[in-house]
Amino acid sequence: MSCSRAIYRVLATKIREIMEPWIIMTIVSPSDYVGGVISLCEQRRGVMKKMEYPTETRVIFEYELPLAELVYNFFDDLKTISSGFASLDYD
Repeated sequence: MSCSRAIYRVLATKIREIMEPWIIMTIVSPSDYVGGVISLCEQRRGVMKKMEYPTETRVIFEYELPLAELVYNFFDDLKTISSGFASLDYD
């Protein structure tokens, strides 16, 4: 048995739970890109908390999302989907 397998076997008996950091993210987008933004967030394990239309042409989304999903090219993918018009902020 290799050393790494032995370590994983010991850790599996000692670790009860693994948690990952989540963020609250706000996305502002033109309404033309609603479907693409929702699809991107759902593909990245996002959970929609709120969606509102402050004007007919603008949408504000609030999502909970794992931090790991944001770090891995999320912003670039959002800009691609929205032709550069969407913006995001997170806590």
